[in-house]
Amino acid sequence: VEAWLARLAGHRSQAQLDRLRQAVQAAHRLHADERSLDDLPRVQALLLTADQLDRLKLDLDSLVAGLLSEAPASPPFDAAALAEDFGAAVVSLVEQTARLRELSAATVRRNTEEGLENLRRMLLGISADVRALLIVLVKRLRLMRGLKRLPREEQIAFAEETRAVHAPLANRLGIWQVKWELEDLSLRFLEPEAYKTLARQLDDRRPEREAFIAGVLQRLEAECQAHGIQGEISGRPKHIYSIWRKMERKRVDFDRIFDVRAVRVLVDT
Repeated sequence: VEAWLARLAGHRSQAQLDRLRQAVQAAHRLHADERSLDDLPRVQALLLTADQLDRLKLDLDSLVAGLLSEAPASPPFDAAALAEDFGAAVVSLVEQTARLRELSAATVRRNTEEGLENLRRMLLGISADVRALLIVLVKRLRLMRGLKRLPREEQIAFAEETRAVHAPLANRLGIWQVKWELEDLSLRFLEPEAYKTLARQLDDRRPEREAFIAGVLQRLEAECQAHGIQGEISGRPKHIYSIWRKMERKRVDFDRIFDVRAVRVLVDT
């Protein structure tokens, strides 16, 4: 905990760090002997969730709500006491997060595309605070990262739900890095052989791809400077799921996919 707070000290005030420490202590009181679905100590899982929320640059209330997001499932849940310690806004986020997760788990088994689309719209519609949806997505991302610890049938169930509901929601909210990782992790468990083959093929050509992207970035940066364009330039290999989807859609092998690299320039307007 202290190592995590020390990392946050570079961009969080001491008052914020003290509040986060208080939230961790509350989570420990609530979940000291509990374990997460993927058999991590519950408090460790909540810390990983809060850390990812911080990496997405969410506000302090979101991190505190992430740390306390399992409180409604640990009776007796005392919302008034929690509000006294952390504020009504945090409790509202915690309760919304719990409702959204319950709704998703209860309805995702209606596995028609129309039913899933209705579920996505419903989750977007009933969320009074979009931060609650972000917490739900980050909690799912943390679970997917630990999915290898679960039995095979549970891996498949969670991966199908993630690909059908959570990744499209991340896409609609524009959280690209979460979307990409959710999709890749879903593919890893739903199509393990295809995932391993593609990962190996991409890794074999990594030096070539990285050199190509570095060259493109250098040229773009020079052109932007020459024309007075202020922009943030980045490049990456495309993620495995998007390549697999294109291979499936076009019915071609990896060697016939030529756009496995992507470059983005973000400007002010």
